Amino acid sequence: MFDLPDYKKVEIAPPYLLIVILPLLVLTVSELLLSYFGHPTLALPESAQIVHDPIKEASARYQFLGAFLFYAVVGAILTAVFIGEVALRHTYKSMIYTAIAVALTLPIAMLFSSLEPETLKSFEAYQLIGGDFVRAALGDNNVPYCTLKGVECGEHDGFIAMTTLTGLTNNIAEIASTAVVFGMILALARPVPAPETPEGRVRALRYAQSVMRRYLYFAGLLLSAGLLMNMAWMSWPAEMIGNAEIRAEHAKLVQSISLYRGVSYSMLILSYYMPVSLILMLQIEILHDDAAEKASSSLADALKRFEVNRIKPLEAIKAILAITSPILAAGFGQAVTNFTLL
Repeated sequence: MFDLPDYKKVEIAPPYLLIVILPLLVLTVSELLLSYFGHPTLALPESAQIVHDPIKEASARYQFLGAFLFYAVVGAILTAVFIGEVALRHTYKSMIYTAIAVALTLPIAMLFSSLEPETLKSFEAYQLIGGDFVRAALGDNNVPYCTLKGVECGEHDGFIAMTTLTGLTNNIAEIASTAVVFGMILALARPVPAPETPEGRVRALRYAQSVMRRYLYFAGLLLSAGLLMNMAWMSWPAEMIGNAEIRAEHAKLVQSISLYRGVSYSMLILSYYMPVSLILMLQIEILHDDAAEKASSSLADALKRFEVNRIKPLEAIKAILAITSPILAAGFGQAVTNFTLL
């Protein structure tokens, strides 16, 4: 992963870092849509008949814990990979540019989760599936976390445990997603000093393509894991609904929210993948044009030898799958739920 070409350091041009504005806009629009047009005051009908079945509750809890662990480990690994690549490949100047951009981006990413200012009409995510219902369903569930010194859960130990872990998830999401976004953008970093030989130019561009593809797959993995984790915690309290008809309707609600999240996550990936891929595509076209106009056999040979080509059908399919992976994850979850309810 850290196998370097014949140059040792790369440096990002500061204007490229402005690409981060696009995913921030997508995030803002998607959250504002939920804030102003969603239903954060949803209440389940009294006929829902909350039944505290310890076996069902424990089963759903373990599913959530497994999804949480998977997401946390994936987020930590991807963040470590990003930090390692920046530290090993980038000049000090490039590191400073990136650190400043990350420091400016994180507070904005936190607006809808950790900070939640009143002016943005923010709400807790669990309110979308029935806030009062979640509190009642996850009360008195014998969570050992609540017996720790200094932890006060009261009568809602399961609810406190869930909100504690989902709060940690928000922090992981903010950091890991920011790392993946900037990892993709840093694919546009150029060698220092700039390669002078045709082979050096081609190797640099090929390496940039590999970085872009790697972070595209990272983004699909991270956001798909996040979506599955969201589905798991939303399904945890649903097991306490005694009325089978309402439980089925609530499962549809969970899947609808998951589908919305899947679409927003896919648009998030698209918002920073497209600018980076278009810029690299333009650079590839320039190299091919140079080889044709100057009749440079060495440049043409290098392009052919290192397989720096225009868009390949297989690569296009892989990119589409990576971008739409959150939607596919939501669809898979819905199919599983529908099969279970049959």
